[in-house]
Amino acid sequence: MSVTEVRAAQFYGAGAVSVFSLMVQRQVIEGRLVLVPQELDVPHSYSAIGDTARTLVAASRNEQAYGRAWHVPTSTLSVRDLAGRLADLADAPKPRMEEMTERDLTLLTFTEPFWAEMHEVLTKPGHPFVIDYSETEKILGVSATPVNDVLREVSYPR
Repeated sequence: MSVTEVRAAQFYGAGAVSVFSLMVQRQVIEGRLVLVPQELDVPHSYSAIGDTARTLVAASRNEQAYGRAWHVPTSTLSVRDLAGRLADLADAPKPRMEEMTERDLTLLTFTEPFWAEMHEVLTKPGHPFVIDYSETEKILGVSATPVNDVLREVSYPR
């Protein structure tokens, strides 16, 4: 049996369910304060939903893909930069953003089990989360969609 694996970073774009889509996207578009459980200015890789689908299809159709893992093409920028681009496209005010503290996350675990999982998936403080997808681009022929194109799918003028 031949197998392969496709690994994505944090999702963004239309239909995405992630920290960005749940905790940043609507708040930015509506001009509200954004509270984020990640550092605001540290580089972080994001995978567009469409790029993830294209990578899955390409890996399933290429015999060279079997027997290893592939990284979905990503765009890497800070959450503050990503939110700022979204605000510009949505004609929203400059985002007001604050990083959630460990205490904030711990208190939220008492209200919803989801929050307890956040400690498991957050990157180390101060460390960038950067994906190298050069092999995916070279062998499977899938590239990252430009950030503004992905954000246009979810932004709407106020």
